[in-house]
Amino acid sequence: MPRQITSRKDPTFRNTRFAPDAAEDDPGVPGGAPEAPRPDRYIDRLVKYVPADAIAAFLGCEATIRSATPNAQRLGEWIAFGALLLALPLYLRRIARVTKPVQILISTASFAVWVFGIGGPFKSLDWYAQNPSLGALAVVLFTFVVGAIDP
Repeated sequence: MPRQITSRKDPTFRNTRFAPDAAEDDPGVPGGAPEAPRPDRYIDRLVKYVPADAIAAFLGCEATIRSATPNAQRLGEWIAFGALLLALPLYLRRIARVTKPVQILISTASFAVWVFGIGGPFKSLDWYAQNPSLGALAVVLFTFVVGAIDP
């Protein structure tokens, strides 16, 4: 599955009639309509917006950093978070071949929200340590809303 979100707004889909769901109209059946391109649905956009590969990379860095002293852990987590946050747009553009600026921005914000949700370097901040449920709440609300954005 390509990482780029396909939308009804894309030039490819202009003046295109969309076929009903595949379950209702099977192009493999003789006499069935040819398969029409489909824009991504809510769940597809949601999966493509959340950069699971970058989150996994951060979790790997965090696991490695745990063997350091507490001060080095805090610094290492901030460095890992900052480096991945800065590298993610480049990764999305060059490796994942995402060309939509809105999708790149949302995926980068999604990474930040997910790291905030799991604690990451934010757990070293007093206000976060006193209210760690804010991270979980941010992930739930952000993830629920972001899938509705059709770039």
